[in-house]
Amino acid sequence: MKSSLAKVLHQVAGLPMLAFPVRLSGKLKADPIVVVVGKGRTRVSRVAADHVRPGCRLLTAFQEKRLGTAHAVLQGVKLLKGFSGKVLILYGDVPGLSLQTLKRMLSRAERKGEPMVILSAMMDDPFGYGRIVRDSKGEVLRIVEEKDSSRTEKRIKEVNAGIYLVDFTLLKKGLSKIGNKNVKREFYLTDLVYMAVSSGLKVGALQAGDPGEIKGVNDRAQLADAIERIQNKKIESLLKSGVTLRSPGTVRLDFLVQVGRDTVIEAGAALVGQTRIGKGCFLGHNCTINNSYLGNDVVIGPGAVVSNSRINSGTVIRANSVIEDRDYDKRT
Repeated sequence: MKSSLAKVLHQVAGLPMLAFPVRLSGKLKADPIVVVVGKGRTRVSRVAADHVRPGCRLLTAFQEKRLGTAHAVLQGVKLLKGFSGKVLILYGDVPGLSLQTLKRMLSRAERKGEPMVILSAMMDDPFGYGRIVRDSKGEVLRIVEEKDSSRTEKRIKEVNAGIYLVDFTLLKKGLSKIGNKNVKREFYLTDLVYMAVSSGLKVGALQAGDPGEIKGVNDRAQLADAIERIQNKKIESLLKSGVTLRSPGTVRLDFLVQVGRDTVIEAGAALVGQTRIGKGCFLGHNCTINNSYLGNDVVIGPGAVVSNSRINSGTVIRANSVIEDRDYDKRT
């Protein structure tokens, strides 16, 4: 990222990337949530705590040396003393993953009794991703990383998303046996698949409906792509819910923004932070609504700025006005 800021703290649609998997885990009622941290661990841990579901335990594991994905997961597993059940492994730099996809993984594991389900995707250009190797019957055999794959394996279009749902017993036992005899000399979590299959266990692979869901962020270009994808999903959701956007491609909508039906949003508007807009409102072009609540039938004039404020129903804010309540957060 060429940044002094830890990668997972870079903002995507108004939230740090790390917030997305933490919030998804909360919606699945996962408990505890273990965050494996490295660079900037104090700040990363604090941000994770800000987005944990109320009542859920948050545990923080520190990975001092970056020795691979299996090594990272092992640091978290060490904290799960007395735990039983399934472990869902997510990544802090994959903000586009949907709740529906994870629910499908959980449903499959329960329906088929599979001790391990991995998430995959079909990609026209699979370069850089581990490939899913199947047998003649279509059963998963193993995952081979890009740098360790043969010429034939490089042609496989089905890739590993890195998202795993694993029985804790299998995970704990497998991690203790994974070695690092590979090109990168790292401990690959993908080796767990081969170990499970070799011991006679069936590993399921669920394909994500949208390959964009699994894309990670490793540089500023990929960050911009993630922001655009999440923004587009937000726009699509609002349009389907009865909101009118005059020029969708020019509007900024943060992830936590809520808008009531029959509201009209003109070109260039920016709705940021934890903003809630009521029904039947009109937001003029190039206006900015930041971390505010608008009641029903509110009119915001072109170029107006509303920040940290509560605007009652039926209010009209004139063009280019600036409305700000610096104590709004304290009162709400």
